[in-house]
Amino acid sequence: MAINNFLEELISVHPFPSHVNVVREFDPRNPIVSIDLDEMRQAVRNLIGNGVEVMPNGGTCTISTEVVEQNWVRISVKDTGSGIPPDVLEKIFAPFFTTKARGTGLGLAVVRKVIDRHKGKVDVESAVGKGTTFRLYLPIAAKVAETTAP
Repeated sequence: MAINNFLEELISVHPFPSHVNVVREFDPRNPIVSIDLDEMRQAVRNLIGNGVEVMPNGGTCTISTEVVEQNWVRISVKDTGSGIPPDVLEKIFAPFFTTKARGTGLGLAVVRKVIDRHKGKVDVESAVGKGTTFRLYLPIAAKVAETTAP
């Protein structure tokens, strides 16, 4: 599956609230990845949902792809929310850890499990008061040639 096509389809049907601006920044190379569509949809939806949730008064959710190194593509989901304090950041992928009143603590644990199953990696960068970026790295199965309009 071409990664940009997968993300575009997911974004197009995601119920983004009107107060959240959605920005797409896709690598024009649009590499092919071998993914379980249902699992990867769930993982990316979890990240988008978390990002939207931390921007109750508005903000921007940026979803991007970039070919990094020769055989890897990075999917980034960035929000302009409140950020995650460093003491919390080290625990967020642990099953059942949550800071939400009604959270199960499984959303990010699922993300990590899905990415592990795809032989990828996940990392996060956050600044309190500025926002958070989750980065998913997936192995590229095949490259698609860049397309340019005549």
